[in-house]
Amino acid sequence: MKDFGNVDLFYSNFYDSVLRTGFIGAAQNRTHRSIEKLWSSSDEFENVLEVGAGNGTHLQFVKHMYSNYYETDLRLPRQVDHLMVTESSTAKSKQLIREFADVLDLHYEDNQFDRVIPTCLILHLEQPEKALSEMRRVTKDGGVISILVPCEPGLILRISRRLLTSPKAKRVGFAGYDLFNARDHINYLASIDKLIHFVFRRDKIRISRLPFRWPSWNLNFYYIYTVYRGEND
Repeated sequence: MKDFGNVDLFYSNFYDSVLRTGFIGAAQNRTHRSIEKLWSSSDEFENVLEVGAGNGTHLQFVKHMYSNYYETDLRLPRQVDHLMVTESSTAKSKQLIREFADVLDLHYEDNQFDRVIPTCLILHLEQPEKALSEMRRVTKDGGVISILVPCEPGLILRISRRLLTSPKAKRVGFAGYDLFNARDHINYLASIDKLIHFVFRRDKIRISRLPFRWPSWNLNFYYIYTVYRGEND
């Protein structure tokens, strides 16, 4: 029974087959697009940091221009892998950097990034407030932080897992999806919301809700917090 609800096993062997295919995958794609809906190809964030990037799913949905895009995760090897990409349409060089980074102790300088993106990360962390503070520290004055937070343990989210995600996980061979969530999703939206408003209390915060606009975490799947970083204290 050691693999029943095993968190590492799910991410290494079942994440894509459960969450990145079919109807559930399409819903996930809509979420990624919603994170980016405020930006267009005419916008530019020179240096971008994505924390908890996993296998790099989110980058394909980024529409704005950038010079350096850092994809970081604890599950990546500690050595750095650089990939250079050149767009022939704009003749603009872009660099993708994938590297190991701990969001609780980021090895980047203060005010280094124009945009920071944590996608579905905060609810997994034992010290979410410290992570949020680190994100703010490395963001430039006037920069943007885009935070995706699932509506855990909202009613719609729990119903969709019971009817769709949990049966799908079982079909592809992963046993204990509910136990996996209990182990991995350790923070709830209500507490995360309070931490976000405290850490970014000197900044401007815009909240979007999916799929509905009602200010209810029971009747939505996700909240997206767009934080416009103010001046340093």
